[in-house]
Amino acid sequence: FRIELGEVEAALAAHPLVDAAVALVAPDPAGNDVLVGYLAVTGAEDGAGPTVEEMREHLARRLPGYMIPGAFVTLPAFPLTANGKTDRRRLPAPGSAGRTPTAGYEAPRGPVETALTEVFAQVLGHERVGALDNWFALGGDSIRSLQVLARIRERGLDLTVADLMSSPTVRALAPSVTARDRAAAAAETPYEPFALLTPADRAALPEGLEDAYPMTRLQAGMLYHSDLPSAGGRVYHNVASYLIEAP
Repeated sequence: FRIELGEVEAALAAHPLVDAAVALVAPDPAGNDVLVGYLAVTGAEDGAGPTVEEMREHLARRLPGYMIPGAFVTLPAFPLTANGKTDRRRLPAPGSAGRTPTAGYEAPRGPVETALTEVFAQVLGHERVGALDNWFALGGDSIRSLQVLARIRERGLDLTVADLMSSPTVRALAPSVTARDRAAAAAETPYEPFALLTPADRAALPEGLEDAYPMTRLQAGMLYHSDLPSAGGRVYHNVASYLIEAP
């Protein structure tokens, strides 16, 4: 899912109490990237301006769920650069305000809902998440949905970003998780290690490996261009993200 910050800013600024708006990705107190909506509101220092729930309801009529910010920051005015433009680097980092569970806690039913509530709480830094809580209202966004997928799969379940975006409450999401998990298990085709390699490729590998796979054409092309003398080994820069938990 692609987030168009310009569309988010336009939707934020369309609220009648908002003078100007900025949308950007910034780290939250836990260090996780979150989509933040910054609102310039006259009288903000005195509590003027829309509430978080009012902004979410306003945005829900204009944007898909995954483009609704996970946090909001209201200011009387935005800091400016020497050229009179909004200085985005001086905007304050979002706090925990603007991320609230649904009123009235409802306990999860069954192992799948329990797993989802626990994963939502871990990823978003909440002490407790209920079965009716909404991923976006809790501060979730499409960026951190990838963390949810990784943690759910660690529990032997399967989930897609599309599922989470279209069914953002735990209770609505749970049937998709269980149905897809059963289908995936039924369609799983086991294979032996090194089964994808030719005998010649297998013989060329060192001992002690658990498995190996042939390169894709894209990977082969990347390797070819990286090995060219003119490339200097710096044609591609690949980034991988891993969650490492210390014992």
